[in-house]
Amino acid sequence: MWPRVPVSVGRRLTTLVVVDALTLLALLAVAVLALSRGSADLGYMRRYVLPPVEALPKAIDDAARLEVALRSDPEGSARTVRVQDLIGEIDRFASQYRSDWVVLDNPAEDAARFRRILQDAHRTGLMAQERTALDALFANLTHLKQPGASRDELVTNAAAARRALRSLLDVNAQYVVVTQEAINGRAHTARDWLILIGVANLIGATLLGLAVHRAIAPRIRRVVKQVDRFREVGVYDQLTDSGRDEIATLAHAVDVGIRTIAARDREREQFLAVAAHELKTPVTAIAGYAQAALENPSDMAMRDRAVSIIHRNAGRLGRLIEDLLLAASARSGKLRFDPKPIDLASLTRRSVQEVEALVPNHPFELHTPTTAYLLADEDLLIHAEWSLLSYAAALSAPHAPIGVTVASLPGRVRLEVTLADGRLTESEISRALSPMDFVQYEENGGLRQTGLFLCREVAQVHGGSLRIGHSPEGKAAVTLELPA
Repeated sequence: MWPRVPVSVGRRLTTLVVVDALTLLALLAVAVLALSRGSADLGYMRRYVLPPVEALPKAIDDAARLEVALRSDPEGSARTVRVQDLIGEIDRFASQYRSDWVVLDNPAEDAARFRRILQDAHRTGLMAQERTALDALFANLTHLKQPGASRDELVTNAAAARRALRSLLDVNAQYVVVTQEAINGRAHTARDWLILIGVANLIGATLLGLAVHRAIAPRIRRVVKQVDRFREVGVYDQLTDSGRDEIATLAHAVDVGIRTIAARDREREQFLAVAAHELKTPVTAIAGYAQAALENPSDMAMRDRAVSIIHRNAGRLGRLIEDLLLAASARSGKLRFDPKPIDLASLTRRSVQEVEALVPNHPFELHTPTTAYLLADEDLLIHAEWSLLSYAAALSAPHAPIGVTVASLPGRVRLEVTLADGRLTESEISRALSPMDFVQYEENGGLRQTGLFLCREVAQVHGGSLRIGHSPEGKAAVTLELPA
């Protein structure tokens, strides 16, 4: 027996779907955040980190050309147009660097962000190196712009400016490395989060899947085992699923279905037993009285009585066999239907006379119009009326009148049979419409008939209806209504 399952399978599956959906949302969020941060980092590098690296080679080249120009001046003049232009280019670069790209003491947001990156990387010493190199550059530019400096001093200052620019290039190259490491670190963090979320989802989905399997598999196997056992040996133990979920509903449905099949099997066995008994009873009576008549050929009274009993039992036997055949045809959906114009009033009067001859202790009070025509199968309608009248006789007390009313209504005709006493229970109504139930209609334990199943099938074949209920006076009433 499986353990009690407090949570339904549907809720477990819903939880599994929700977990997967949340995991997908988390993965998408981390991926979008990582892409957004990566895009912002790349933009930051292009906007702040890379521009000085791109500009420094030109400034270094200008410083080198300035040094060459000063060394190659035979007069030692430091004030040629070319020299002044190169000093101006280097000075403009230095001014732009100090205003836009310097990291230390720069109030710009990009510089503050880069200072945080350097702090996180424990590389704040690079800012001091940058400041030293930049100060050296400005000091050398100041000497280069002095009017009275000699050529050797200018050459020395130009070489020193070039070295300061090379130091700035080295520092900015380190800045690029630190920035790239920071970007790679964030990318690795995003990757680790994606892996962590994926692994967590894998573990969670696996555990939830096992929980769903634990809630479903053993219980389904038990249901299948019980069904297989019932199919193989016809023995069924009632399922006792203590859960309150979909599997419990399925187990209950299977339980009800198998119990219904088992009940139908019992009803079928009982039906066949009763049918065999009822077929045997008139045959035995016919054989007995026929033997008695043959043994006493001169006893005219015995012969007349034997002929009467043989005739009555032969009629009953034929009626029962016909009912069984028609009921079997109705259950297989092959009920023969050959409609033609019929007077229901005349047919009902004849059926009442025939049934009264078989059940003399049950008088019928017949109320019919002169005629009530409809299009119907006469043989089927006769069997339906016999079933209906016999059913009423079986449920009525001896000598209690049974009301039979035929009414011709616009577009339809109605046959209503009212019992003299008692009310029908739901169980009696259900049994009356069962194809595997007999209703005894003789007090001496004689022949029975097959309830109202055939009557209902005949009504449906004709496009009509059969209703079992109670009249306004509280009497049980069965109404057969057919289209005219």
